[in-house]
Amino acid sequence: PTLFIEPTNEAEIYNLIKNIKKSSSAGEDGISSNILKCCIDYILQPLTYLINLSLSQGVFPEVLKTSKIKPLHKKNDPKNIENYRPVSLLSTLSKILEKVISNRIVSFLSKYNILHDAQHGFRSSKSTETAIQNFLEHLYNNMDNGKKTVGLFMDLSKAFDLVDHQLLLIKLNAYGLRGLVSDLIKSYLDNRFQFVEIDNVKSDKLIINCGVPQGSVLGPLLFILFVNDLPLTVGDRELVMYADDNSYLCARNDITQVINEIQSKLYVFCKWFLDNKLFLNMSKTVFINFTPKTKEISQSYLVKVNGISVKQVANVKFLGIHLDNNLAWETHVNSICIKLSSKCFCLGRLKC
Repeated sequence: PTLFIEPTNEAEIYNLIKNIKKSSSAGEDGISSNILKCCIDYILQPLTYLINLSLSQGVFPEVLKTSKIKPLHKKNDPKNIENYRPVSLLSTLSKILEKVISNRIVSFLSKYNILHDAQHGFRSSKSTETAIQNFLEHLYNNMDNGKKTVGLFMDLSKAFDLVDHQLLLIKLNAYGLRGLVSDLIKSYLDNRFQFVEIDNVKSDKLIINCGVPQGSVLGPLLFILFVNDLPLTVGDRELVMYADDNSYLCARNDITQVINEIQSKLYVFCKWFLDNKLFLNMSKTVFINFTPKTKEISQSYLVKVNGISVKQVANVKFLGIHLDNNLAWETHVNSICIKLSSKCFCLGRLKC
């Protein structure tokens, strides 16, 4: 199948502008969503015309391809650059055009069931909750069947920023996003720039040669398409993906078989990441030997790749929850109690 992008109309653009989140923040052009909402009746017809022109020519407007980066202080010493998180602000008009394109791509992917079931990120019918449910369902089923089970949790460094454009376009072509659609996405990715703004002082612009735009509408969709073939390479159903978070469960009758299988699969994962120019962060990649509390004490095992040992841990934070190796949920419960304690303290202060 091949995707042919249909033109938009004023009704669709009107609804997109009405439904976009209210905000005074704006990209380089200074046009916020609040401004768009206020003048929607005046710009609707010309904006619809320009968007259709972009779709019909397979060209994404150059003026919409610059990101404004604003550093957001997280915590601790404000003089330390490591304590800041970059926030990417794109043109609101860009997001409207991206949403038009995204709607058509998502409809096409859904119609032909192209996205792998293992992927739970950035999909309307899935979420972190479905990913966690899927993972725990596999885990408890293995335990109930008396299987030795090990979980491998892989951390990719700057995965969204490292997407190779040429590889991405090749994959999109294989999925049916070719011809004019491919031209449009290539135009969207090419010649993108970003600059940093602090207290109204702007840095020089820097060209971006790889990656998908942070804070964009199309970026997450393009990323999950880029990694869509990973489950096919591994050849196993017990892989759970949420965007760039990848977890893999292996269960066998004997723990030695499990460790050997984890070792073998890790080589496969590493080769796929290398072939696709992504970087597996070995310092944050860990594995857990799940042992129910009442049965046995977890032992230490050795898993290595490229001469680097993978750390075995007793608990790991997985998509917002804390998993213990004995499945007692103690770490997760304690974490929630600490959060509740601080909230209760704040409420108590307000009451006084």
